[in-house]
Amino acid sequence: GLPATEALWLGVPAICARAPIFKEVCGDLGLYFDPDDQTELAEIINNLSQVEGFRENLVARIREAKENGQFRKWSDVADDLVSAVETVRK
Repeated sequence: GLPATEALWLGVPAICARAPIFKEVCGDLGLYFDPDDQTELAEIINNLSQVEGFRENLVARIREAKENGQFRKWSDVADDLVSAVETVRK
């Protein structure tokens, strides 16, 4: 999920295979396709490149989510890791 997360942090739409980890990472901001269905992927690419306002709307939603603090930071991940280690040590 790291490349998808990084894409969103940079304000770039994340195109992901339909897998639970990507849904967990990207939520409703990700664009998902069945990896066995090339037409789904082609449709996403077409929407991003040809459908007026599609990409711009998605980028605006990504920006808004980032500004509202909806994206996890590395410090959040570090805090979770420290907490997990402390729980195990007890």
